[in-house]
Amino acid sequence: MTTLELLALAALLLVVQFAILAASIWLGTKIVRIQTAGVPRSTAVAGIWIGLNVLLLPPVLWLQTDVLPSLSHHSIAAAISLLVAVVAFVILLEAWVVKRAFRPSTKQTIGATLIALLISTLGGLAIAHGFRSLITEAFVIPTGSMAPTIYGAHADVICGNCGRGFAVSMSDRFTADGQRAFDVGTTHTICPNCGHVTDLGSDAPILGGDRIIVDKTTEPKRWEIIVYEIPQQPVDNVLRPAAPPQTTKVNYDKRLVALPGESLTIAEGDLFIGGSRLIKKPDEQLDLWFLVHDTQYLPKTFDAQTARWEADAESAWKIGKDGSWKFSSHEADVRQLDFRGAITNHLAYNAETEGRPIPRDLPLRDVRVDCSAQQFGGTGSWGIRWEFNGQETRCEFTVDGAVKLSREPTDGSPLRDALPSEATGKLAATTGHEISLAVRDGWAYVMDDGHPCVRLQFASERLDDLSKQFDPKPGQLSIFASNCDLQLQRIKISRDVYYTSDSKRQMDPLPSNRFSATLGPDEFFVLGDNSQASADSRFMGPSKMSAIIGVVRWRYWPLSRMAIFR
Repeated sequence: MTTLELLALAALLLVVQFAILAASIWLGTKIVRIQTAGVPRSTAVAGIWIGLNVLLLPPVLWLQTDVLPSLSHHSIAAAISLLVAVVAFVILLEAWVVKRAFRPSTKQTIGATLIALLISTLGGLAIAHGFRSLITEAFVIPTGSMAPTIYGAHADVICGNCGRGFAVSMSDRFTADGQRAFDVGTTHTICPNCGHVTDLGSDAPILGGDRIIVDKTTEPKRWEIIVYEIPQQPVDNVLRPAAPPQTTKVNYDKRLVALPGESLTIAEGDLFIGGSRLIKKPDEQLDLWFLVHDTQYLPKTFDAQTARWEADAESAWKIGKDGSWKFSSHEADVRQLDFRGAITNHLAYNAETEGRPIPRDLPLRDVRVDCSAQQFGGTGSWGIRWEFNGQETRCEFTVDGAVKLSREPTDGSPLRDALPSEATGKLAATTGHEISLAVRDGWAYVMDDGHPCVRLQFASERLDDLSKQFDPKPGQLSIFASNCDLQLQRIKISRDVYYTSDSKRQMDPLPSNRFSATLGPDEFFVLGDNSQASADSRFMGPSKMSAIIGVVRWRYWPLSRMAIFR
C-alpha cells in the first residue's frame, strides 16, 4: 500500500470515527433526556470534540513521552496525579462543549458526556484493533540502534561552542526492567561539528524515543526499515550488559539489507550480495547520509581538536561571519581550503560513559560535500578534492558550467585497473545551485541541486577484487580554486553509513575484518544504521520472514523530526 493510499484509508477511518462519535453524543443526550438534543447539534459537538483533541494532541504526546517518564522515575504518585489531571481536564472541556450546545442541567451534562465517551471509546477501540491487526500500527522506539534515523531514549544537547544541536543515547541509563538508573557515571558528549565536549550527569533529563507508524500491507524491500519480532531481548546498546533471555517476543526496528536465499558479506563498510557490491545512488536512501560538519555553525573558540576548514595565512581564501568562504585571485596558482578534522564512522549519539567505552572510530571512504556557489567569475576554475587510501577523486568546475570528474593515484603512478579515469558533463547553472561531490559504494558523482549530472566508477564491484590488507588512514578533503572570484555558501560534509563487520563487539576492530552469512529460503538479514551499537543479524543471525510485522512509513513524533520514509 502506498503512502497516499494509507493516508486515504486513514481519512476514511477518521470519517467513520467521527460518525460513531456523533451517534454516541446523540444517544447520550437521548438517554439522559435532553430536550434540545438532535442530530445537527450532536454532529457539531462531535466536530468540536475532534478539533479540541487534535489541538491537544501535541502537548499530550509531549507529556506522555518526555514529562511522565522522567517524573515517574522520581515519584510514581506524582506521575499518576498528573495523568489523572490531564484526563480530567479533557473530560471537563468536552463537558463544557455539551453544556454550551444543549443547555442541559449539570447532571444531564455529566451523564451525556460520560455515556458518549464510553460508547465512542468502545467503538474506537474496535476500529483501532482491526486497523492495528491488519493495516498499520504505532510503535515507540526504546533504543538507538537505528540512530540517527530513529532515536531511542535520548538527551538533546546544544553545543556551547558552535550552537549545533545533536542527540545522545540514554538507553544505558535504564535497568533491565525499564527503571531509571541514577548510579551511572558522567556521559562525555562530543559535538560532531566542532568537537567541543559537554558532560551530562546522572540526573540529565531524558526524552522518550521516536514514535513511528508501520505499514502491514506491503511486502518489504531492500533498504526499507522494518519492525520484526524476536524470541528474546538482545543487547541493543554497546554500553549495556547482556540481559537474560526472555520467553516473550520483543519487537525491534532495523533496516532490511539481505533477502531470502542471498549470501551477504560486509567488507570495508559496504555490503556485497553474491560477491557484488550493493550500489546506493547518491540521491537514494538519503537518510543514510549522516551530517559530519556544517559551516553554518561557527565555533566561538578553536583549539587543535576543533574540526574546521582552514586556509594558509597568505591564502586568497577568507571566511565570512556567516560561515561562507570567499576566494579572490587572478593568479594561475591553485590555492587550497583544507578540512582539518577526521572523517570517520564516529556517531555523536554513541557518547562514552565513564567505565563503559565504545569501539574506536574507523576511517571511511564514502563522503559527500554540498555547497552553493553564490558568486563565480573569472577565467579560472574551482573544485573539490577527496584523497583516500592512495587514490584522489577530484571534480573541477569552470565558468561556462563544464564539469570534469577524475581520479588518479596520489603518488602520481598510473592507474592499476581498467576503469575510466575521468568523465565530463555540464551544470545547469554555475551559481545559485547546490553543487555536490558524492563518493559512495565505488562510484563518484557530481550533483546539481541533488541530481547526478556526472558519474565515474573508481572501484570494482567484485568482492574478490578487494584487498584483504585494508588499513587506510583518514582521508583528506579540500576545496581548490585559481584565477577566479568565488563565494561558497554553507559547506556541509556528510558521510555514508558504515557497516562494521565486527560481530564480537571488539573495542579495537580492524578495518580489514569481514563478516559473511548465507540465508535460507525463508530468511532475511537486518542491520542497524547505528552499526557500532546495534544488536542485529550480525549477532543474532538471520530471522524468518514470518517474523516481519511491517514496514516503517512515518516518524510522527516529535513533530520537529516528522518524516515519511519512502
